[in-house]
Amino acid sequence: MNVNCDDDCGILFANWSGRYIGGTAPLAWTGSVPILQQYYKTQKSVLYGQCWVFSGVVTTVMRCLGIPCRSISNFVSAHDTEENLKVDIYLDEKGRKIDSLTNDSVWNFHVWNEVWMKRVDLPSGFDGWQAIDATPQQRSEGIFQCGPSPVKAIRNGEVYLPYDSKFVFAAVNADKIFWCVKNEKSTKDCVKLWEENKAIGKKISTKAVGKNIREDITTQYKFLEDTPEERKAVETACSYLSKLPSHESISNLLKTNLKLGLESYTGKVYADLSTIKQMVQTEGKPVIQIPWKISADTYMQTIMSTEDELLIKVNVIAEVQETNEKFTKQIILNFEHPPLKIEMADTAKVNQDFTCAFIFKNTLSIPLENCKLYVEGLGIFIMEVFDQGDIEPGKIFKSKIVCAPKKSGLKKIVAKLNSTQLKEITAEKIISIIE
Repeated sequence: MNVNCDDDCGILFANWSGRYIGGTAPLAWTGSVPILQQYYKTQKSVLYGQCWVFSGVVTTVMRCLGIPCRSISNFVSAHDTEENLKVDIYLDEKGRKIDSLTNDSVWNFHVWNEVWMKRVDLPSGFDGWQAIDATPQQRSEGIFQCGPSPVKAIRNGEVYLPYDSKFVFAAVNADKIFWCVKNEKSTKDCVKLWEENKAIGKKISTKAVGKNIREDITTQYKFLEDTPEERKAVETACSYLSKLPSHESISNLLKTNLKLGLESYTGKVYADLSTIKQMVQTEGKPVIQIPWKISADTYMQTIMSTEDELLIKVNVIAEVQETNEKFTKQIILNFEHPPLKIEMADTAKVNQDFTCAFIFKNTLSIPLENCKLYVEGLGIFIMEVFDQGDIEPGKIFKSKIVCAPKKSGLKKIVAKLNSTQLKEITAEKIISIIE
């Protein structure tokens, strides 16, 4: 049984379009149980999923089969299509990414899985955690699949070992290179602006066993930066990677500008919002502040046009006037949302009713339209959806669920609020169920 449906009638249909007609937006899912139940009842692929949804379903399926499995989140995750351990990003002279030339990408985060298994097909020493990925990013051996790849091999740069170890190694180790292109139809005359060799693969995380906290497992995938072990691992990996021609050439004069836009977590550009061109004097100033005011009218229409959560990306291209040396930097910013609160007792008893309340106040100056609250008590009650309609500025809504848990232990309540204007307002709370 496949989790993605790109090669057969698998469980989930992937969609990054920002429009999710006829299905559930990926941000709305609170767990894998409703997805698996719907697939079992209909025998049709469930609409829709993105990386964290695929990973959650894989975790549930694998554990049901008795295979230890956990979800892995990699922040600043590279998608290297050329197997050269580099992510090449092509910009025009105004700092805008040229999609037609940029085949590689950097996701704000990506989620895959690890499964614990014995690898009788490999030399000794590579049993244990294996990286797998059900998200249909690119084909491997003709179908959308990735792994299993031994995490120990990724750490040591032994990317020749099956399966897809080069791809996973690049996801946590690739260099990020920015190029300036004058002709948007060719990379022939591009100029190298900047190279970042420590930007990819940050805060690689999983959920701690028995605790509702993040466990950092970065050192299981890569050695500490600038250590002899790290350099050796990269050299080992590079010896097995494709050798591609370099685009590097002598830099020419580049205009200095700052550009702000809206993007999804995968790097898909939704809108260019504003550009500033300004000369600054840096002598004796470790920090330069440039005021930049963007009215809500500039970006709100774009946010309302998609069901995805959008991020603010700032591209900075600067040239040192005295030396013509050029630099580029990208900064990711998140919108701040009003909080969603969960109110309930810290403990409840098996087979006795308890009440869980969900409270939200619209502290913004605009109404929030088409508000839907998705709630699930993991191991207590299945996902329920509350249609809240429109919430005017200053208004408060309160919804509640009364339920009687059947099993003891620590349980989690999860809530998500989505609207036309704001996406992915989340809250969660732990409750202890006692006999």
